[in-house]
Amino acid sequence: MTHGRIWTTAAAFVITLAVLIGCSTTQVRPAQEAVAHYTVGLNALQAGKLDLALSEFNKAIECDPSNKDAHFAAGIVYYEQNEMELAKKEFKRTLSLDPGDYDAHNNLGLVYASEKNFEEAIRELRLAAEHPQNKNPESALLNLGQTFDLMGEHEKAAHEFMEALLLQPLGDHVMTRLADQYYKLGKIEDATRYYEKAVKLNPDNIMAHYGLGQAYYKSGRNVEAIACFIKVTERVPGTAMAESAEKYIYLLK
Repeated sequence: MTHGRIWTTAAAFVITLAVLIGCSTTQVRPAQEAVAHYTVGLNALQAGKLDLALSEFNKAIECDPSNKDAHFAAGIVYYEQNEMELAKKEFKRTLSLDPGDYDAHNNLGLVYASEKNFEEAIRELRLAAEHPQNKNPESALLNLGQTFDLMGEHEKAAHEFMEALLLQPLGDHVMTRLADQYYKLGKIEDATRYYEKAVKLNPDNIMAHYGLGQAYYKSGRNVEAIACFIKVTERVPGTAMAESAEKYIYLLK
C-alpha cells in the first residue's frame, strides 16, 4: 500500500543541524529546535536509517509536542517497523493537531487495514480520497482498492482502481491492479486488455507480464502465455513468481 505525502520540508534545511541535542539550548527556541531534529530525522529516514530517524522525530516531539509533521513522520517509521499501535497513536495525534490532514487519514486507514479493521480503514481512506484539498487522491484510492481486495470485494476494488486510473491514465501499476480484479472476477477479456496496456506502457512490469500470462492461459492462447511466463523467468529468476511461471511453462508445453 502507499503512504501519503512525501516529505516536503527537507530542502529548506541543512544536515549540519544534526549538532543540536535535546532541548537544552537557550539560543534556539524549542519550536526551531524541533524543526532541526525533524529535518535530521527526515534525512535519516530517506537514507533508510529508521532507528536514527525515529530518535530524531521523538526529540522533535519532545521539543515541540505540537509539531504535527514530527508526529506524522514518527507514525511512518512505526508503520514500517510493524508497530501498528504506536503508528496509530501518532497518526491520531497528527489529526488532533490538524483534522484536515488527509495524508494522516490515509495512513491511519492503512493501519486499520493491517489490523483487518476494514470498516475504520474504509472510513479513513474515504476521508483522505474525498478531502476537498487533496489534489492527488490516487494514493487513497489505490489503498481503498487494495482494502476491498483484502475483503474479497473485487467489484468494489475494481471501481476504486478505475477511479485512480482516471486520475493517472498512464499508470501501468494501476492498470495491473485493475486487471488483477477483473481476473479474480472471471472477466478475462477485461483483464487481458488492461494487462496488455500495462506491459505496453512499461515492458519491465513483471506483475503485468505474469498476470497477462495467466489471462492468456485462461483464454487458451497458450503460445502467448508461454512467452509471458518466459519473460517472468528471465527478469526475476529464482523468485516465487518465476517458479510459478516455470510450472505454467511446463504445463503448457
